[in-house]
Amino acid sequence: VCSQAAPKPRRNTAGTIATMGRSTILAALLFAPASAFLDGMQTTPLLNDVMRAKTTKPRPHLTGKDSESIRTTLNEQIRKANGGAAKECRDYTVAQLNEMLETFHAMRSEEVVSVYDKEDGRAARHLTVDTLVEENRLDAAYVADHPESHDAVRDSKCFEAAMQWVHHLSESARSEWHALTDATVPLLPNRGGAEMSADLRANGHDALADKSEEVVSCQTGHNAEAFEAGNWEGYPDWPDEITYKAKGYGPYPFWYAGSAASGDLTGAGADITTYWSGVQNSERLEHSTCTQSIGGTSGDACTHLFVDKWAALFGADESWCCWSSTPNLPNCWMSTVKRGFQDLFTYNGISDYTSESGLYSGQVKNYTMTLTSVPNFWFWYYTDLDDKPVEQGEGSCVMPRGCGGVKYMFHQYNQSAFEITDLTDTDKFTFPDVCLNTQETCTVSPTSLCDADGR
Repeated sequence: VCSQAAPKPRRNTAGTIATMGRSTILAALLFAPASAFLDGMQTTPLLNDVMRAKTTKPRPHLTGKDSESIRTTLNEQIRKANGGAAKECRDYTVAQLNEMLETFHAMRSEEVVSVYDKEDGRAARHLTVDTLVEENRLDAAYVADHPESHDAVRDSKCFEAAMQWVHHLSESARSEWHALTDATVPLLPNRGGAEMSADLRANGHDALADKSEEVVSCQTGHNAEAFEAGNWEGYPDWPDEITYKAKGYGPYPFWYAGSAASGDLTGAGADITTYWSGVQNSERLEHSTCTQSIGGTSGDACTHLFVDKWAALFGADESWCCWSSTPNLPNCWMSTVKRGFQDLFTYNGISDYTSESGLYSGQVKNYTMTLTSVPNFWFWYYTDLDDKPVEQGEGSCVMPRGCGGVKYMFHQYNQSAFEITDLTDTDKFTFPDVCLNTQETCTVSPTSLCDADGR
């Protein structure tokens, strides 16, 4: 793992050959000026790194029902992310893992690490590299005096290294690590904290047992019982995760200053494909025709992606992007529609209905809501008599179409393409690079449309 044989250089970063032996790399990271090496090791986090750190509940594909299933699940993800660079914990020595942990400390993103509360299982145990180096020195000395403790100490450090790899390093730093010859990542060991602790205490190593339990406690964060999913009780509430197709009418996008004031309210409508996850608090709306004035050409396709309090509008070809919401912008933040949103509406009984798109004709249940902050601003939602969605929209009144005042828009659901879908492994909720590299904004205007909480 730590071979000092001279490998063939793979790439240069900031004038540094990225295939240096790892001991040399560690020395460079710890002692060289930033211009000499750290500029090459990209420790600056991307927006996705920070957002992931702020997510306190893992997605379902990262959970398990017990310690063994959690380890199996997480190892599958480590292998998927690292390929042949993922190695069994038993293939490392304590000395090799000590060196890896010190390197990860030097490479870690302080912006990401600072997100974690001290009670969070992902929080850094060492604020400075000096305390880490001293701990590693003491561990190595202890193992030298007590060889029977080696495997338990090694296993504990594998947990620590895997956690730091995932939760402390930025995406760019992980890429740099993989660019190094023999740069590997340990899999979680085949036993958990309880097994390690029992063995250590049986041999009188109580202090090490306490430490191993602390390190391995990060598994608790991936316990399926802590993840609120699988509680869907049927329509009109939406399932946990869905994809659907619809036809859109009116202006889109419509919320920022200078955006289009009107759009076509007749005909077949514009195609919309949507991925919605209440479990992940995310939504992606892909519009075939957009009347934006920020990037691209009006009439081109665009996508609006919501992930928690973050949202961005970008071209379908990813040639442009603007942020419609972040927690740090002064304008109110936008979020995906939440499950059970119709409970905020007033139920007005059953009405006759015929869609412009031809997707539905018949009786519908009629739900409406009006804003208190803006006069004559309405939202509506129609379902069929089985409570499945037919149409939703907003404007200065519900009917007739296009009544004056504020902007008027709606979309009509294709019920044959409204499907329960497993989105746990999707990449649809990842912001593209063009968004991560821009500060362009397209936030809600006027702010009188926001509620008291700034939404």
